[in-house]
Amino acid sequence: MASTRKKAVETHVIDGCHYKTIRDVERHEELKANPDVKSFHLPDAKEKSTYSRYGAHKCEINGIVFDSVLEGMYYAYLLELRRNKFLKKIERQVTFVLMEGFTHKATGKKVRPITYIADFVLTDNEGEKIVVDVKGKKTPEFRLKEKMFFQKYPDMEFVCVQWDNHEKEWRNLDDIEKDKRARKRAKVKSTSKKTKTVKKGVRRNSRVS
Repeated sequence: MASTRKKAVETHVIDGCHYKTIRDVERHEELKANPDVKSFHLPDAKEKSTYSRYGAHKCEINGIVFDSVLEGMYYAYLLELRRNKFLKKIERQVTFVLMEGFTHKATGKKVRPITYIADFVLTDNEGEKIVVDVKGKKTPEFRLKEKMFFQKYPDMEFVCVQWDNHEKEWRNLDDIEKDKRARKRAKVKSTSKKTKTVKKGVRRNSRVS
């Protein structure tokens, strides 16, 4: 009879914390080395994880709970920028009205306003504000709100960022996706070229035989 016992998940231990991946260990070390981070808690493999509405693991940095580890790590990065005088101010969870609420004349039905809550609003050294959203990918709902934001606030800079594992830095999500597509096209082209070379060799050998 086959055993129903679950296979133990291999974990990586550092400072008494258990992580499922080496990348989580690297994040732990990054946060520990950051002088602006006084306390932090990343998802521990031995604990029951808490999730955001989009299924991402929540984490805590300096007593602030973030909806994803990605967002928390970006906040730690922003703290470094502020300490090094690249930023004046960091604001979190700022609400922007994309469409005002109204009452529908024919039915009298009240329509609630459409709002967008930004992960961060940054103020640079010139006093300019930059709206930043930390995203793994853009959902259809987000793409719609992004377009509405551009229409409602045309003079305000808005950017989605993500950690680029290839370049090892925070980058614009659109640029990351663009580079991924370019690498994929290059890989397909290279594979196609190799296949043609192999076929050509096979045909040449067949003629010799």
